[in-house]
Amino acid sequence: METKAGTLTGRRRAAIVIGILVAVLAAVPAAAIAGQPPDPFLGSWRSVDFDGSNQKITFGGPGEIRRVVYLDDMGTICDGERFFAEGVGFVDGNTIFTFLEQYCGSAGAPFGDLGLEFTYDPATGTLTDGFDIVWTRH
Repeated sequence: METKAGTLTGRRRAAIVIGILVAVLAAVPAAAIAGQPPDPFLGSWRSVDFDGSNQKITFGGPGEIRRVVYLDDMGTICDGERFFAEGVGFVDGNTIFTFLEQYCGSAGAPFGDLGLEFTYDPATGTLTDGFDIVWTRH
C-alpha cells in the first residue's frame, strides 16, 4: 500500500511529466514554423539599373497577391527624372509576376502599364528580374 507521501510524490512526478509533454508538444508547431524559409517576396529589395540608377522594389502583404511599389531614382523612360510604379504581384512558387502602373516625377499622371517578372533564387537569396538584373534584400 502506498503512503500519502508516496502518492503525492507520484502525483508530482505525473504532473511534471505531463507538463513537460505539453511544453514539448506546444513547441513542435513553433519549431516547424520557425524552420520554414522566410517569405522571399515580403519586404524591400535593391538593385542598380543598366544606366547606373538605383532601384528599389517593395512587396507587401502575405499570400499569393501582393502590393508592389517600384522606384528608380533616375528612370531612362522618364528622361532622367524619378520613375515610380505601383500595382500588384501574383506569386507562383519562386516567381512573382507584377502588373504596375507607371509614373514619372513626383506627381505625374500615369503613362502606361508595366509587367515585370521576378524570380527568387533560394541558393543565393537574390531576385532576378526579366531584364536579368539581380536584386538583393534591403
